[in-house]
Amino acid sequence: MSKLGVHTTHDAHGDFRARKRLSQNPVRRLAAAVAALALGAGLALVGVAAPASAHHNTITPSVVCDTDGTPSITWTVSNSEKDKDETITASSNPGVVPVGSAIKKGKSESFVQADVEPGTYSLQLKALWSSSGATSTDSGSITITDEQCDSVPTVKKITFCHATHSETNPFVKITTSVNAFFRSGHDKHQDLEDIYPTFSYEKHGKTYTVEGRGDQSLLEYEDCIKPAPEEIEVEGVPSLFDVCGPANERLTLPEDTKFIDWSSTRDGNVITVTATAKAGYVFKPGSTFSWTFTVNDDACPPVVVPVGGEPTFADTCGVDNEELSVPSDTDFVDWNDSRAGDVITVTATAKDGYAFEPGAKTVWTFTVNDGDCIIDVVGVPSFQDTCGPENEQLTVPEDTDFIDWNDSRTGDVITVTATAKDGYAFAEGATTEWKFDVDDEDCLIEVVGAPTFEDVCGPDNERLTVPEDTDTIDWNSTEENGVITVTATAKAGSKFPEGATVTWTYTVDDSDCVVELEGAPTFSDVCGPDNEQLTVPADTDTIDWAQAEQAGIITVTATAKPGYTFEQGDVVTWTYTLDDEACAEPSLDGSVATGTCIADAPWIFYDITLTDPDQQATSHDASLVLSDGTNTETIALGTIGDSGKLSGHVLWPGASVDDEGNANGWPGWKQLDDGTWVETDGNFAWTRALTSAELIVNPELKVALAYPPATPDCIAAPPVDPENPTEPTDPATPAASGSQDLAETGFAGTSIAIAAGVIVLAGIAFVVVARLRRKKA
Repeated sequence: MSKLGVHTTHDAHGDFRARKRLSQNPVRRLAAAVAALALGAGLALVGVAAPASAHHNTITPSVVCDTDGTPSITWTVSNSEKDKDETITASSNPGVVPVGSAIKKGKSESFVQADVEPGTYSLQLKALWSSSGATSTDSGSITITDEQCDSVPTVKKITFCHATHSETNPFVKITTSVNAFFRSGHDKHQDLEDIYPTFSYEKHGKTYTVEGRGDQSLLEYEDCIKPAPEEIEVEGVPSLFDVCGPANERLTLPEDTKFIDWSSTRDGNVITVTATAKAGYVFKPGSTFSWTFTVNDDACPPVVVPVGGEPTFADTCGVDNEELSVPSDTDFVDWNDSRAGDVITVTATAKDGYAFEPGAKTVWTFTVNDGDCIIDVVGVPSFQDTCGPENEQLTVPEDTDFIDWNDSRTGDVITVTATAKDGYAFAEGATTEWKFDVDDEDCLIEVVGAPTFEDVCGPDNERLTVPEDTDTIDWNSTEENGVITVTATAKAGSKFPEGATVTWTYTVDDSDCVVELEGAPTFSDVCGPDNEQLTVPADTDTIDWAQAEQAGIITVTATAKPGYTFEQGDVVTWTYTLDDEACAEPSLDGSVATGTCIADAPWIFYDITLTDPDQQATSHDASLVLSDGTNTETIALGTIGDSGKLSGHVLWPGASVDDEGNANGWPGWKQLDDGTWVETDGNFAWTRALTSAELIVNPELKVALAYPPATPDCIAAPPVDPENPTEPTDPATPAASGSQDLAETGFAGTSIAIAAGVIVLAGIAFVVVARLRRKKA
């Protein structure tokens, strides 16, 4: 009987849609072509659909929590076929879904697996759709966790559809409390026609779960009434292609849409295709939504085809080594082979609907040769043996595909045998057995090696060297009453020649060794407490060093370790007296710094004396610090040597000289672009008002220091224009010289003296304030 070539699947909304599959079977193409030629229609056929099945079950698991928090699983099994009932023929868990369970067409059944533990559960079902003969095996799985039933959500209000038994208004949508719901009997109302969802509620400290009832989809609509269905056109038309021969028809259904489901059924040779409007839609009056097609399963005339190949056979001597190659079955030919005794027969048979050309060869026979193959003995055993037991070396060839090698021993004779495997035989007269004599007499060996012994004065310092054990000799040593005995023993299978030396004895010397006293302590101490420095040598393998202090006396002791002694005796001692008198503090007394004018340039001459009889100064680097309390300048003077003296001179900060030592820069002055000089607050102007500075070595000393005053021969300032005494001259213009000219400039006059006095007093006051602040800090 011809079968429908329709495969169904789900779309994204869960609808079933027909999927068309076109067969590319060349046999059916050829059959169709022959039929077409016989009819003379000249049709070009494109292949026929192979029968396919879309029947299946959708297995949907869900977790249900009992009121005590115990989980169970509800397995919902949905039949994919809307026009066929099914029966469960196999179940992986028949205790949940029994074999023989029936699921109506397009319906679902639920099965409960109660009291499950946390874990992963699976269910596999095999079903039969008896009206079509289709079968399918489907499965589903779910994981139960520890937390899924820790708590059950509850509600206090519920919305439901109340049945009225009115034809015009069958339901009223109501929201009430759970108590009112039960009090009004809605769970039993109107012959159980009220519609409500699944919900849970608490009462007297317990949680109850109520399963939903009725068409839950109606809860989405106002007063639970679905809107009137929309009229639609039937879009698409099914088609059937069929030629002679069974099971080669091809049925094509339009794709399911969001408005229409397409389905087909078969009764005998008649296929009925139906278009069904989905929920919410109806076809317009007069629409065609059912079609019938008659299937042609009449046999087609056979097609003449070539045999298309022939078998090959190869065989040589030996059993089970023949090689038969039979062509593979095709769409037109079945190939078979059989064996009777030593004869193999191969037959080519045309499949239904096909025939071979008259006289074509379709039977081949081959004779099998299972006689033994004559082979050579490939390989020879080898044997080596010398004196001594269990040291013989026997080498036997590896087994091959043709030969088994074996060896055995009887007494002192080893026998090796080569045996041909089944299907093989050796040539007449071939050597297949070898015998070897074993020699297990002890071997005569030399005493290889000898012990050595060294010992000097002192206990436990003897050195005994015993040769390593060998494959033939064991070496051992023992000591008793200061005598060491070393023995060489031949191992089993070996022996020494007569008279060989096999024993040695040595006497141990444990008297004390006289050693040189290496090293000595060193001690230094200067004034002041806790500044002595004692260095004691580290312990050695022969000497222990120790020190102790009592009543200002340090005692260091060197003690010879056990087994050793000094020429001076076993113990040597050194003593040192501590000096904790206070140290004299270092001083810079007598050190000076002087401001001096040379060639119109201001210089600082310094003469430093460091007095430090107890070497308490932590640094010998000297510097001069100038400060007015706001500004500070540190001048590095150098390092005081072992003599404790350091003298020299440096330019005043802000001053400069040329290569010949002539002044060309002064603190508090700057030269303009036209070459004239003007006073400025910058360039260390503040240093000209200083009256003191600080010499810093470690310790420190404040010394008198002032900017060098002008003299008739030296002015530590820019040169003055004789024509305009208040303005400095261009450095290229010679300055007035001599005491008379200096008096005319007023440099030594009363005004300058008064100004200088004011500056000096201000500087002294500033230094005093700065010193007070520093002491306070």
